[in-house]
Amino acid sequence: MRDSGRMLEIQNVSVRFGEGRSSVDALDGVSFQCRPGEITGLLGSNGAGKTTLMRVIAGLLAPSSGQAVARVAGEDVSFDRLRTRVGFVSPGGALFDGLTPGEVFRYVGKLRGLSLPTIEARVSDLAGRLGITSLLYRRGDDFSTGQHRKVALLAALLHDPDILLFDEPTSGLDIPTTREVREMMRHCASAGKTVVLASHSADEVALLCSDTVVLHRGRVRASGSPAALAQGGNFEEVMARLCSEETEAVS
Repeated sequence: MRDSGRMLEIQNVSVRFGEGRSSVDALDGVSFQCRPGEITGLLGSNGAGKTTLMRVIAGLLAPSSGQAVARVAGEDVSFDRLRTRVGFVSPGGALFDGLTPGEVFRYVGKLRGLSLPTIEARVSDLAGRLGITSLLYRRGDDFSTGQHRKVALLAALLHDPDILLFDEPTSGLDIPTTREVREMMRHCASAGKTVVLASHSADEVALLCSDTVVLHRGRVRASGSPAALAQGGNFEEVMARLCSEETEAVS
């Protein structure tokens, strides 16, 4: 494992939507750590709080309490300061109406403060790795789900972030594209980046992640390596039980 020096720490984060009796606790006292050079999985069913937590880490949503920080050289740096070093891949994609991927990348790169030569070099390299060079100057009206997802992935990687967030990155993809996206996640981790994968698939988490945080109704139900959480049993069955029963949290 290569240590980039950025330890991601989630410290007692809570997010409440609404007020009074109509309020909803999307996250309730969530705490865990993610190490550089590894992939940490956030596992949970729909509504568990995974996307809300990703948005907090990305600096897109302020928590009601607690904080998401990165520890850099022993100092805690809040994500409102570090958000420029975070890349977020969400299922929504990165294309804008009327723009080609190449135009989107130039726009995103300039927002990130990159020079045009740097943008062009990064796009050329990443587009080649992802197999989307031929798409750079095409309108995205007829792009497949996989092509849209690769465009979103390149946009997230463009500024070479230290921390990468993948929210259900293989949902709706065919098998070859799923393999390519997973391989890119592994590549990012092997390069020393801190990688967080949010998924509802226990199989995917077991395949890719060294650590797992199980979320259920906005709370951490369990955490640890897939092997430790399975306790000699079937990981998928154990995770399904943890995500559906009101059992005590374990770690």
